Amino acid sequence: MMGFRMLGRTIKHLGYLLLLLLLSTVLVLGSTRERIVDFHSQIQVFEDGHLIVIETIKVIATGDAIKRGIYRDFPTRYRNSVGKNIRVGFEVVSVLRNGQPEAYHIESVSNGTRVCMVIVIPPGPHTYALTYRTDRQLGFSKTTTNCIGTSPATIGSFPSIGPGRR
Repeated sequence: MMGFRMLGRTIKHLGYLLLLLLLSTVLVLGSTRERIVDFHSQIQVFEDGHLIVIETIKVIATGDAIKRGIYRDFPTRYRNSVGKNIRVGFEVVSVLRNGQPEAYHIESVSNGTRVCMVIVIPPGPHTYALTYRTDRQLGFSKTTTNCIGTSPATIGSFPSIGPGRR
């Protein structure tokens, strides 16, 4: 009889250990989900109205959606508040990933330009720095000046996020 009790306790303890192992695995996998960790824009405004923007995008890649880099959409065609069609200039100056030059290409999208930063990347944290030049992004009124090109970002299939600005 004593042997069955010991065996029962051992099985019970093994069950607890298995449950603990399962929960810790779920927690570890959940904490390394693929995501954008941070997004900031540093905007330099020039007297002639053009802007130089450096966007820093920090991501955690797991090989799911971010296995061949990321893409960033920029609206370069839109209607202003009085219904006039506006087209703004947009030119990529540089693309870096973890401080090194990154391959990229440009595609047209319905209302503008898509910059595809494309290279197979290993899982883990990565920091992209996208520098571009744009113009006709400043809007003026009697009381304010607005920077049109700093609307929420579309980065791949991730939700739109508003940039931190400096």
